[in-house]
Order: sequence, then structure tokens, then C-alpha cells
Amino acid sequence: KSIILGSLQHSWDTVAKQVEKGQEALERHLLLLPAEERGKVKKELGRAAAELKKMGTNLSLDSEPLQKKLGLHNSTLLVVYEVGYQCFKDKEFDEAFALFLTLTLLNSRVVDYWIALGSTQRALHSEKAALYSFSLVSLLDPSNTLSRIHCIEIYLHLQKPKDALEELEAFSEIIEEKKLDSLKPQWKLLKEKIDSNLKGK
Repeated sequence: KSIILGSLQHSWDTVAKQVEKGQEALERHLLLLPAEERGKVKKELGRAAAELKKMGTNLSLDSEPLQKKLGLHNSTLLVVYEVGYQCFKDKEFDEAFALFLTLTLLNSRVVDYWIALGSTQRALHSEKAALYSFSLVSLLDPSNTLSRIHCIEIYLHLQKPKDALEELEAFSEIIEEKKLDSLKPQWKLLKEKIDSNLKGK
């Protein structure tokens, strides 16, 4: 059995190992927290990890967020996010991936989790997986410009200029609708890259 994550099919064992790796990364970084807060976060995340293992392939990212079912506080998930961000900054991409993947499992409706996961997947050169993550951002928040930019860049990397052009059109509509003039130079640069790619086909 398997679940679909990041456009790739992973066995549940693989996902469970990533959750464990995330826990190990947290253990090290949580030492910086006050003892009382550290104890609360460890308890909540330990409960979450056990529940994820128990649910296995029955986990659905479309149902009520597991965070809500388990009564996990937003502050706990924020700690996970901050540790993941620090790992990313320190170029510890494998650990960052494990942490951000855990967050998307706990609450798949938070845009920032998918952006963080997609950015980490790109850092790990998993472009197709990152494309799935950023596409989910566009579904959750259609006016998100960052996800559009990433999708355009990934399509160009994958030599799919026509798909990149479709994303660029959506990007252009957001710019015009929200009057985001500061993004027009970036739009122009991406347009030039797409035109050059199309001419080369």
C-alpha cells in the first residue's frame, strides 16, 4: 500500500521513517527551549508520531486535519516549522524535508507548510515533487505569487515551456488584479526565458 505525496508514490514505511527523522532533528533543537515548553512540545509530537504510524495508509490528507483530531496546539506546530526553517538555512535539507513533510501530514491546509516543503524539495533537486507541492499551494491560495514563480521555474527546468506559459498567464492576472507592479520586472524576465525556450524547441 502507498500514499501519494509530492507527486511521487512513497511506501508508508518511507514516510514513517521521514517522520522519525523529523523527531530526531527536533530532539536536538528542542534543547534550546525552556524545560516546560520543551516537555509540552515533545509530548504532543510524540503522540502525533504514534498516531501517524498507527493510521498508516489509512491517512487521508483530504479529511479533517490530524492536528485538530489530536488537539495539537498551533504553537507546537510553529516550533516544528521554526526548527525546519533553521535546518533549511543551515543547508540541512534532509532534516528540513522530514520536518516539513510531517507538518503537511498533520495539517495539509496550511499554505506555508507546502511552500516550505516545495522549497526544500527543490533544494534536494526533486523538481517533480516540488511541482506537486507548489501546485497544491495554487489550489489552496490561487492568488499566491510565490507558488506561480516556482512552478514557472520548474516547468522551464523540466523543458516544458508551454506549461510554464500557462502559469505565467495566471501570474500576470494576479499582478494586474492586485496591482503588484513590483513583480512586473520578474514577470518580464520569466517571459523572456519562456520565449527563448519556445524558440529553441
